[in-house]
Amino acid sequence: MECDLNINFLSKSKNLWNKSMMKDIFKMLRDFRDQKNSESEERCFTEFLLEIEQAYRNFLIEIRNLPLIMNCRVKGDETSHFGGEECAKFMKQIRSSSEKYLNLTEYTDTVTENSMYNIILKIKEKASSDETKARSIEKEIKENYNSMGIDNTLDFIKNSGYSLTQDDEIINL
Repeated sequence: MECDLNINFLSKSKNLWNKSMMKDIFKMLRDFRDQKNSESEERCFTEFLLEIEQAYRNFLIEIRNLPLIMNCRVKGDETSHFGGEECAKFMKQIRSSSEKYLNLTEYTDTVTENSMYNIILKIKEKASSDETKARSIEKEIKENYNSMGIDNTLDFIKNSGYSLTQDDEIINL
């Protein structure tokens, strides 16, 4: 079933963890849910939406903890995070929830470009690609920190649209 939803944001070059991308994804998914048809009321769609909302909440908590981690960081510490690991974990959760939906839905329209099946398939593919990208960003920031002592963690997170202050809004979840 074709959906009358704006999915142009999926073709942008931004990473899926980017705040504006997540805002667009949640808006699109909620618009679809509000259509109240058999596909949008399918249990696996409801679970998909709930799972990625929870994954996003967890992601926001984890990136808000980064300044504390940075203050306690020791060069060469293998357990320290530099932002990329949090993004990779978030992308893995999005990918997993997408795969679950794709395997459970009864609406497997692979022909129509704007079907929910194809939209979530695109989200899954982008999450998979961005998970790999996030791990390489983590490695790059960590190597930069270990070799030059420069920590670009906050710059990376700010470039993704997050301010890391306590009043940084959660996207009306």
